[in-house]
Order: sequence, then structure tokens, then C-alpha cells
Amino acid sequence: MEKSDSVSWDGHKWLFQTYGCGVVICRDKMKLVETFHTNPEYLKDVESTGEEFNFWDMGMELTKPARGMKLWFTLQTVGIDAIRQAIDQGFVIADWIEEEVLKYDSFEIVSKSQMGIINFRFVSDKYTEEELNDINRNLSKRALEKNYVAFLTTTLRGKVVLRFCCNNPLTTREEINKIINDIHKWIKEETNI
Repeated sequence: MEKSDSVSWDGHKWLFQTYGCGVVICRDKMKLVETFHTNPEYLKDVESTGEEFNFWDMGMELTKPARGMKLWFTLQTVGIDAIRQAIDQGFVIADWIEEEVLKYDSFEIVSKSQMGIINFRFVSDKYTEEELNDINRNLSKRALEKNYVAFLTTTLRGKVVLRFCCNNPLTTREEINKIINDIHKWIKEETNI
């Protein structure tokens, strides 16, 4: 990090925040001013200079929002230890998914459980790669249409995979077992395997 000109950080998922809790930290603060500075007629009297700058010149909104307030409030209300436990539980849940997926020959793990994320897919030598990609996309669509579980797809190594990002610490082992079992049932319904 010490070699970086800038670092971006977002507390959205692991710190259980809504969107808009991100931050960009720049080695040279004037780079932000150069990026976002606007020069409308009504702000000429308070224009940023090389040494002095206005916070509205450091972001898109032309204001200084208190984005950190929601994170501060969460940490004060929930506590850092509870946040740590919730993050750790996300890692455990992804491990549970991997364990369940490994029970089925029709699943391939494309990227193993790490940091609360796992990517796997349905595979079968009875289908072309394009057909397998479509089947995997349809599994995600089906889950979303049923409002049952939210896993999306992504493409890794040219293959469409089911991406699980496990950041709900209240998810139980039983729920994971049921979800993976249901996905396997959906595959049977869709493919007659």
C-alpha cells in the first residue's frame, strides 16, 4: 500500500453497510480536486487553490456528505467484536457450501472457499460448454425468481459459475444443506439427469 498513489476501501459487504460507504484515500489530495473540481460561476468566490480546498471538490456530489456516520453508528451500536464474529461466520458458511457441493459429482468447484466466497458450477459431459453456461445462468435466475436465495453468476476461466458471497451471519448449516440440495434438484428437473 505504501507504494500506491491511491487506495479505495468499501465497508459495504463485510461491515454490513449500505452502498455509499466507500472512500478513496490519495497520497496527493489535490489529485481528487483535479478530478472532481467544478468551476461554476456561483462558486468563484470560494474556489479551491493549491493549498486550500473545499470538500465539495473532492467528490461528485458538490457537497461534504457524512458517509462515515453510518459506519461509526454501526460500530458503536453493534461493536467491533460482533462485527469480527459476523465476518468470521461468513468464512465458515462458504466452507459449509464447499463441503455440500463436494457431495455431488455434478458440481465442479471453480474457485474454492476463500474469504466468504465460493464459485462452483454444474458440469456434465452430456452438454456443450455453451449449454452448461446456460444451465448455470438458469439456476441463478430460478433462485432469484423464486425469491429463495440470491446467488449470481460470474465468468471464471471462460465458464459461467454460481457465485456465493456469504455475508449473512445468521445463515444456518441446515439452510446451506437445503439450498445446495435444491439446486441439485433443479438441475435434475432442467436436464433430466
